[in-house]
Amino acid sequence: RKRYASGAVRYHAASLPYETHANWSGKLRKSIGWVVAGFSKRYFGYGVSRGNEPEYAGFVEGGTFGLGLGRSGARGGRMAPRPSLWNAIKATRKDAQVSFVEAINWELRK
Repeated sequence: RKRYASGAVRYHAASLPYETHANWSGKLRKSIGWVVAGFSKRYFGYGVSRGNEPEYAGFVEGGTFGLGLGRSGARGGRMAPRPSLWNAIKATRKDAQVSFVEAINWELRK
């Protein structure tokens, strides 16, 4: 549960493995961005456009299997990946293609 200053209460529903991560604070979701650099380079990911990648982004995206990390860094816990970037790509593939073409055309007109 998360209680706000207004007294409102919000309940958190955890995500299942391999689903997009459950949004709690919005920090990870807001950090997703993309940049087109020149003719052949495109960057997409956490913190790409604003440099604000949360320190836990890699653990959410790739999970903690094999790292021996659990809550608060305790040994032995494992979390399956929540591949949010890939899920975002799949969900917005057409919009991304249009945006990339527009950005490339804009760069060519400079």
